[in-house]
Amino acid sequence: MPPLAIPPVAYEQMFPAMMAHYMQHMAQLMPMFQPPPPPQPQPHIVTFKTLKDNGAEEFRGDKMGEPQIALDWLEQMDRVLKNLRVLDADRSKLASQMFRKGAYDWWKRIDLDPHTPKPWTWDRFDRAFTKEYVPTRYREERRDEFVALKQEGMSLPELRQRFDYLSQYATSLVSTLEDRLNEFVKKLRPDLRPYAALITTTDFNAAYDLIVKTEKSLDDLQATKKEDRATKDPRPAPGRVGRVLGSGERGTRRVLRVRRRLRGVSRGRLRRPPLATRTERGATRNLYIVVGITRASVGSPKAYVWVVVSQGISGGIARQTLAASLFYLELRISLPHHIQHGVSSLRPQIIS
Repeated sequence: MPPLAIPPVAYEQMFPAMMAHYMQHMAQLMPMFQPPPPPQPQPHIVTFKTLKDNGAEEFRGDKMGEPQIALDWLEQMDRVLKNLRVLDADRSKLASQMFRKGAYDWWKRIDLDPHTPKPWTWDRFDRAFTKEYVPTRYREERRDEFVALKQEGMSLPELRQRFDYLSQYATSLVSTLEDRLNEFVKKLRPDLRPYAALITTTDFNAAYDLIVKTEKSLDDLQATKKEDRATKDPRPAPGRVGRVLGSGERGTRRVLRVRRRLRGVSRGRLRRPPLATRTERGATRNLYIVVGITRASVGSPKAYVWVVVSQGISGGIARQTLAASLFYLELRISLPHHIQHGVSSLRPQIIS
């Protein structure tokens, strides 16, 4: 027999009913292929021993004159409870298990007080504990210390450590990341502060890293300048003064006489003193060369002629004196700044 042909109209009417029946059957089979639900987590039981094993300490409350002990205990307790992932509603109850003697008496009194807000949260526990064991005067003193904090001789890590500790007493000044960074910049040393003020990021750690790099660059620059000054202005080796003017009491008297002459020169007085010994004549000659070169227009022929002609000193002696690092360097006597500059600038001209 030929196969039975289904009329197109009948097929179109049967197909939706077949699909609906198929989808219903698959929906009934789906629960058979779903994985079982995960087991419910067992409640984490934290005991007194668990707290002790994780670093919690007992608190007796018998050192009312040392508020920092109470603050350290509270900070350590908060850290332990966070590490154990204790719910906020249970934290106060567990923390109270560490109270002993006077501290436990205080806890019973405040817990039974009908005016105490309930239920206990960690924030309420923190405020009640701080109010009892950290006097207002102590907090105000720490806040004033934070306001007056300056870097001065501290390194940046030392400043940051002190800043972080004291900032907990001045929360109104560091309430936002931007305020916290601005307060830190105010406490930097003066030469570093303008550069740190240009930092645009509000990420404190990123800004701190930039400040550390800037401080190192400034320190390196200052060290380079110091080395350059030492190279341009070398000091004579120890013992040079003794070879120039002698040693002992006699040499000391000669040095003092020359210093008196230098003081007179720095005040604008230049007069030739009586010459006694050969050493004094040489020292005074050197003094006149130094002062003469810087007396008039520094570096001009007029100044040089004034030295050589009016004082009767030859050009060869003048060149030798300047080439020997000059008299004021040998004696380690600080001349006025304009004289030092004049001598330094004239040295290559005279020697050549």
